[in-house]
Amino acid sequence: CIYTLLVQKMSGSIIESVHTDQRSLIYNILARYSSPLTVVRELIQNSDDAEATRAEIIIGTDSVTFRNNGKPFTDEDWARLVKIASGNPHPQTVGCFGVGFYSVFSLTDNPSITSGNRRLRFFWQNDSLKTERWELPNPVPGATLVFEHVRQEAVAEWKIPLVRSFLIKTLAFTKRLASIAFYVESNPQCNFEVSKHFSALGSVENLDQLIPSDANPHVAFSPHTIHKHRMRISMTESNLGRQSHVATMTLIDAQVNVATSSEYQKQIARVLTKSLPTSIHLKLLYHNYNEDTSELHELIQDLTPLPNKGRIFVGFSTNQTTGTGFHIAAPFFVTMERENVDFNDPIFSEWNSGIIRAAGYVSRLQYDDTVARLMQSGENSQWEKVMEEILVSHSFAPSHPFPKISGDLATSFF
Repeated sequence: CIYTLLVQKMSGSIIESVHTDQRSLIYNILARYSSPLTVVRELIQNSDDAEATRAEIIIGTDSVTFRNNGKPFTDEDWARLVKIASGNPHPQTVGCFGVGFYSVFSLTDNPSITSGNRRLRFFWQNDSLKTERWELPNPVPGATLVFEHVRQEAVAEWKIPLVRSFLIKTLAFTKRLASIAFYVESNPQCNFEVSKHFSALGSVENLDQLIPSDANPHVAFSPHTIHKHRMRISMTESNLGRQSHVATMTLIDAQVNVATSSEYQKQIARVLTKSLPTSIHLKLLYHNYNEDTSELHELIQDLTPLPNKGRIFVGFSTNQTTGTGFHIAAPFFVTMERENVDFNDPIFSEWNSGIIRAAGYVSRLQYDDTVARLMQSGENSQWEKVMEEILVSHSFAPSHPFPKISGDLATSFF
């Protein structure tokens, strides 16, 4: 970095203020991201945090437009947007470090954002990032981001099969976002939309009577209620002119109460801008046992967790596997690029390990309930096959890169 020193003589000493080369800082942030679709991931996550139900991505000749129907930006959102490393303070949002938005600079040097009654544009003056803004006479719903003069080499990596598979997997664990459309203006045959729909399968309450209490004195996780859903993912392709079924999954959504000591809260406050939530949603995603895994749609090969292909999701898939036949989604603490779960930092590791223990207990309840229902249904031609898949879903192979994960899951499960 280039440092500009502002020197002031004071009581015989020299006070120096350090200014950072913002361009180099942002490019160093971008270098941490490995996926060509990182910017899409970040914008979808922001849309979900804004309670949007629909998002659209439009690829133009020399531009990319992203818009959603979520809540308009607040004054706090606008202020945080122009501060690098100013994360969202709301305890229920995913972002922690305040750098995810800056992935947009992988597409262009001049992104602009319109939301509510304001428009903001970023531009560079030498190595300093500047903004200019306009007040709009008529409020605009949701948020629209426009990236002009995009880097063609970046968009060229967005191959249609890759984008389809990515958006299907992305939609699996969004909180409110239920559909994502992708349009290519120069080739409408490539246009498609993925969507998801839920149907309730029942619930279980008062889990504290069924699950051992968490004895960790610093941060304890106590599953309280489980809601089970059938999740159906579909895709509409312009070249077919119809909606096609992609997959049916079983989603277990557990409300987990969180108790933290005052000392642990102080330790977290030194690192993050947000307070810890008093409850979290812990989700497990299973393959639907009534679907033939040999005939799975090719676009969800990465989404199906069988056999032992489960991963940890924090809004999106991380590199951490579970070693089981189910995925886990929860507000884990992750590394800055959001691609790995942080088990190195002792403060974050304590939180993350607690969630893993809770997931092991919830998976055992799911196993017991599924086996009980199968036994009640009586033997049929599919009985042995379904029983085998249930067992495979709850088998424990080594997890990577941290093998401790599958071991902790197995300990809680058994």
